[in-house]
Amino acid sequence: MQITPLNPEDPPSLGDFELLGRIGQGGMGQVFLGESLGGEPAAVKVIKPSVVDSESRRRFAQEIEVLKTIWGPRIAAFLGADAEAEQPWLATEYVDGPDLARHVRTHGPLPSVLTAALGAVLAEALSAVHTQGLLHRDLKPANV
Repeated sequence: MQITPLNPEDPPSLGDFELLGRIGQGGMGQVFLGESLGGEPAAVKVIKPSVVDSESRRRFAQEIEVLKTIWGPRIAAFLGADAEAEQPWLATEYVDGPDLARHVRTHGPLPSVLTAALGAVLAEALSAVHTQGLLHRDLKPANV
């Protein structure tokens, strides 16, 4: 995974997580590499200040509640969150490595045996999500 330095406007920490660098972003948020007080790496997602309003806080709080209910093989563990903070954030277990989109761009298509294995791993993870009566809604190569 590509880690870029923090920007001057980035917070140095969120909750009990020290922020070490930027690892991704989307329309609503930024994802940082963080470190817990015990030294464990974490992916820390924060809502961009430009989109923080009552509706985005409500949706973020719902996301947090959902994350608390999902666990199982192939699912990054929920570590903590604060939807009411000035900058709402949530933290999950950090899984090191390139996402599928970057891997394919760099190395080309996966061989069929690896594609089949990846499909089985994804099915295993999605099964845990579906067992909770939920749908993923954002399954794409950049999130695998």
